[in-house]
Amino acid sequence: MSRACLAIAVVILGALISAGCSALTGGGSLEKPSQRLVGHWAFEEGEVSIQWYFGPVDPKTNRGVHNSLSSFVPGRKVADYQFYRILSEDINGEDIRIQIFTDNGNCDPLPIKVSKPRGTIVADMYNSITKEQHYLTMKYVDSAVSP
Repeated sequence: MSRACLAIAVVILGALISAGCSALTGGGSLEKPSQRLVGHWAFEEGEVSIQWYFGPVDPKTNRGVHNSLSSFVPGRKVADYQFYRILSEDINGEDIRIQIFTDNGNCDPLPIKVSKPRGTIVADMYNSITKEQHYLTMKYVDSAVSP
């Protein structure tokens, strides 16, 4: 095989591998917070365990699937299947505001800071009823979008 043919084969192989990796991770770019938010996030402290799974947002509906799996008492897990939509995001930064739709209606807007590069999220868990402010820091686990 000539050097030219070998060079072309290497370039084609590299392109195929790159395309395959992009498909497995749900796309290539992780520039926008909404792109980095997609995946499985976890918080664990003592007996408390919270797992969030964010699916990609459908550009037509601006909605994505949000699954959560939480346990506040050992051996008892609560699973929720919900939708979320993006209210706003800083496309070059870390800030995104989403709204989660529950069976009981809509939740308050949820500001989230998604680290760049992807590694942690910090959710501003303000409760409009009790007026309490809590910050929940979660770590990126993997690319899973459902439990």
